[in-house]
Amino acid sequence: MTDEINENKCSLDSLIFISAMCLFLSAIEYAIPKPLPFLRLGFTNLPVIIFLKRIRFRDLLLIILFKVLGQAIISGTLFSYIFIFSVSGSFASGIMMFVLYKLLYCKKIISNVGLSLFGAMANCSAQLICAYFIMFGANTIYIVPLLTVFSVITGFILGLFCNYFEQKSKWLQKIDLKSIKNCEILEIPAEIGKNKNNIMAIFTIIIAILLLILLLSIRNNICTWLIIGLFFIILEIKKKGKVKLLPPFLTAFFIILFSLLSPYGLVYLDLGLIKITQGAVESGLRKSGILIGMTFCSQLILASKVNFPGKIGVRIQQFFNYYGMFSQSMRKIKFKGIIQFIDEHLQNITDCSMAEGG
Repeated sequence: MTDEINENKCSLDSLIFISAMCLFLSAIEYAIPKPLPFLRLGFTNLPVIIFLKRIRFRDLLLIILFKVLGQAIISGTLFSYIFIFSVSGSFASGIMMFVLYKLLYCKKIISNVGLSLFGAMANCSAQLICAYFIMFGANTIYIVPLLTVFSVITGFILGLFCNYFEQKSKWLQKIDLKSIKNCEILEIPAEIGKNKNNIMAIFTIIIAILLLILLLSIRNNICTWLIIGLFFIILEIKKKGKVKLLPPFLTAFFIILFSLLSPYGLVYLDLGLIKITQGAVESGLRKSGILIGMTFCSQLILASKVNFPGKIGVRIQQFFNYYGMFSQSMRKIKFKGIIQFIDEHLQNITDCSMAEGG
């Protein structure tokens, strides 16, 4: 891979593709329990580090903006202090990695591990500053060790993964960010609104988006899973019995299981090493519900095959198309040979885009 930034390599289609990848990774990261609400494992930094060498600075800022907005929408923290933590940490991390790329990476002084580590520490520093002024004041000193160790470990692991992925990925070696296009969906239909099937498809999508907004805004788990049930029923109708129950069931099971590792609230059952508590169960139900609901919403948009009117509409469809491709195929993930699996998965998505764009 080239070590020089090409100012003309990243198109709007590529930004949508990378942003959808970040949103998908945000959804996975959100489902994993963490000791502090503003801690981030850094999954969404993977696309940033991988594509850092191929994008302009303004593209980087846009991707980071989409990334933090996606994280906030998924976690329901858009109007909370956690969003401020996320924005400050993500932009500090991204800008730090870009500067170090220009100063040190291009001269082969550091690798992706160095970029990831310094990015993680910039993120950590920005969040500690926010914690001092917004939440904890002088007590911030007590979370410094936890946040620092957490940042170093995750930054180091992510950097190693990026190094290994760059060495092994055939997809990354061949990908041209200018080739990621989907011209078919960018054509605005002349007969928009006159086609009955398209009107019904748009109506279905509007319902799905409204349900998704409700899903992200409500706190009651019964209401959350009622909305998931509505998503499932609509999908059954659209796909005519092709919706599988086992994958979302397993998703919910494992997210709830991991949530039990952070017990709080009323203790339902004490098993010694693990306590089943009301707070952990409710948290797991909500997190799994949001993740499954977003997946169902994306699948519904894909199944509807709607032609959105206007340039903004088709970009929204393009974004959901990519998100749907990521979420659908990743259900078949195999941890044995995971690099090869991810490589083939990304190749299938970009091949589909280039085929439609050609």
